[in-house]
Amino acid sequence: MPRPPVAMQQLADLRDQLGRIERLRLRLIDGQPVQAGDLMLLIDRARDGIAGEMRQAKARLRAARAG
Repeated sequence: MPRPPVAMQQLADLRDQLGRIERLRLRLIDGQPVQAGDLMLLIDRARDGIAGEMRQAKARLRAARAG
């Protein structure tokens, strides 16, 4: 099966992360226990995703300035 384009995969990953954030948020609001490891993994993935988006935005900006 062919892999989806990188941008589509990134969007799917971001949707998945947002879903996880929302589920953890609801658990916190309801006073349910949350594992620290779950929070750390989510934070790490979000940080990495944001850093990747920033790199791509900078590359697009450089390309627009050069072109």
